[in-house]
Amino acid sequence: MSTAPPTIPLGSIPQSIRSVAHYVKLANEHADRDIVVYYWCLFKAVEDAMATDSSSPEAKNFLTVAMNILEQLKKANKDNDAIWLDVVAQSHIEDQAQRLFTYANSQDDSGQFNQKMMKAFYTCGYLFDVLSMFGALDENIQSARKYSKWRATYIFGCLKRGEQPISGKLMAGKDGDDSNELNALSAEFNASANISSGPPASKYPTDFSSHSPQPYAGGGATQQHYSPKPGLQPIVGPFHQQPRDDFNTYNNLPGGQQGQQPPTKPSPAQRGQQQQFQKPSPQQTPQPGIGQNSPTPSYQPAAPDLKLEDYLEAKKYTKFASSALDYEDPKTAIDFLLKAVAVLQKKDGGGLL
Repeated sequence: MSTAPPTIPLGSIPQSIRSVAHYVKLANEHADRDIVVYYWCLFKAVEDAMATDSSSPEAKNFLTVAMNILEQLKKANKDNDAIWLDVVAQSHIEDQAQRLFTYANSQDDSGQFNQKMMKAFYTCGYLFDVLSMFGALDENIQSARKYSKWRATYIFGCLKRGEQPISGKLMAGKDGDDSNELNALSAEFNASANISSGPPASKYPTDFSSHSPQPYAGGGATQQHYSPKPGLQPIVGPFHQQPRDDFNTYNNLPGGQQGQQPPTKPSPAQRGQQQQFQKPSPQQTPQPGIGQNSPTPSYQPAAPDLKLEDYLEAKKYTKFASSALDYEDPKTAIDFLLKAVAVLQKKDGGGLL
């Protein structure tokens, strides 16, 4: 799209559904720089608002405006897979959340306690909430979500009181679940937003190219307290999804208007399911023909009848290979790259995990 989509003033959100202001604000902030994050944050706001209050005139008016915007976005972005396909959207949003999380942690470790890093923790915490629309969050992402919100509220409280925050890596086992503090932080961010016109200026950096993801500590049991730097894992899910039909007629809106209603959530079989990234065991047999002394395989062209789902599947495998390289795991990277090649050549070595 050549122009940014319309934003919804935070002041127009009724008190009965005020809890969705987090997602509306995130949507507004991404309106002119990431249409996918904008769309799904607003979608999350509509979904939560529908579950909270879909009957009052004020809530209906908000829903009418928001759902009309979503419908217009879908029509204007028919070729954007991250708006039409859950698995692509899920991967995109997780990537944005992980970049923010990595940036905030690096600032935390270096003692750079400021508004930017606090906002980064706050934002990625709510982006993890948006991910919950695509299915149950795995243990690592749940831990990262809780940790992000805790760090945001803890640093907010320290800065507000004029105290020097303590780095998260020195506070393992501390329980900082303070919903009142989080609400106060949200209120301050919302009050600083421009609620009369376009999206507010970004309060956190958008260039994270110099902050590569750190190796994950690996899986772990569900924790009762926060632990520093919970790991985020790549998402593995079905790729043969049909485009979503998100909008059905919703007739109970004020003034006889017909708006659009978000659908009920698809079944788990339709959603991308999150699984932990597993490193191969030492006994894993390497792929035949791949080794230090193996000759370079001859080139074979791609299959002539590739479909959209084939490209999506191959792209997903290459992303997993890139993640494996971040963890310095060449065997897994090679395995995923071979799977991507097999998909593009229509060989039996491809297929879903």
